[in-house]
Amino acid sequence: IYTALWAPVPTCAALDISVMVQTSHSFPAFSVVAFRALESQLFCSDLGHQVLSLYEEAKTERGVIDFEDVLLLTIGILLDREDVAAQVRGQYKHFVVDEYQDVSPLQQRLLDLWLGRRRQLCVVGDVSQTIYSFTGATPAFLTGFTTRYEGARTGA
Repeated sequence: IYTALWAPVPTCAALDISVMVQTSHSFPAFSVVAFRALESQLFCSDLGHQVLSLYEEAKTERGVIDFEDVLLLTIGILLDREDVAAQVRGQYKHFVVDEYQDVSPLQQRLLDLWLGRRRQLCVVGDVSQTIYSFTGATPAFLTGFTTRYEGARTGA
């Protein structure tokens, strides 16, 4: 049985999760840091804290994970298990990302881990089409693509 839970993440306070993800080398430590950061900084009210806590409790009680958990778990596995990361990189040689303007810092970190040192990547996006900023997505990865991936070619 597959159960998915989803909850919008309000952006009432600035929080750069990408920095936390990029500097983390241990998933369990990161998950605690991320949860505490989200709990204390992202939600601006007591009600926000309560909602997040209840949401996390409901997931735990039901034994389910949400999309963000899938990303965090996969990132944790690839960081902690070089053998798994090498197998993924060996199996999947090229990546295509559509709607790249809506990539979140977590998704970008996962993409970076999938790629490793390789640069076989094609992205498609339109900055004016950004619609998932409420989930932490940012067009900055698209606009900074040629800086991030030196030598990349772009076209309109």
